[in-house]
Amino acid sequence: MDVPLTVQAQANEALQVLNAWLDEAKGQEVEARYGGATYSFLLEAYHAALNYPVDWAEETLETVLPKVEHSLREKYPFLSAESIRRLSGCFAYAWK
Repeated sequence: MDVPLTVQAQANEALQVLNAWLDEAKGQEVEARYGGATYSFLLEAYHAALNYPVDWAEETLETVLPKVEHSLREKYPFLSAESIRRLSGCFAYAWK
């Protein structure tokens, strides 16, 4: 994925305020502060985390979280370790 450097930096900064859920208010805040491109990317990364395919008959939350993080690192190598952790936390929150 070709993500401009400014969006990469802004996405890492914006992810610092994402705790467990990207609700409408947080989305509007990100878009107002960083612009539509960063918001669109953040939404894409958020959904990539939440939509990670899992066979819950074979997996547990503990076994799948490292896989979610690995997938996100592969897809978005420019995201910081903290950004990846926050996105995987969104996945965990959605499945609890």
